Amino acid sequence: MCNVKYIILVFALAGLRHFVQFAKIARTVSKLKQPHNGAVFWSGTRTNEHGKTVSVIHDAVKHAESMGGATVEMTMKKKGVSIAENNKYSPRLWNIASEAYAKNAKGDIHVVMSETSGPRVFGTRWRDRL
Repeated sequence: MCNVKYIILVFALAGLRHFVQFAKIARTVSKLKQPHNGAVFWSGTRTNEHGKTVSVIHDAVKHAESMGGATVEMTMKKKGVSIAENNKYSPRLWNIASEAYAKNAKGDIHVVMSETSGPRVFGTRWRDRL
């Protein structure tokens, strides 16, 4: 389980504006589960057919949908929880959500990574929690 007390302290310092969003996220994150053999993680960017750099999240979602799995974003959206991108704490929240998702993964996991992400994300975010 993620350290909810630590998360509450961090976001209490951020002010009330983000606290309601945070409380809902913290409650959901501690229970993030996915189908057995269905956890899909992603990291990085790639160049699309138009030469534009894009996130591999769309590839991960497509893969997850094709095999009955889910990414952390898909799981949170299904539960009605989102993380505002304009919140300066968003990266920290995504890290916490991803770590909790990894900790609760059961069976085989799937990882969609680009060459740009390298092993650092897998090694620092998920490996020790899987």
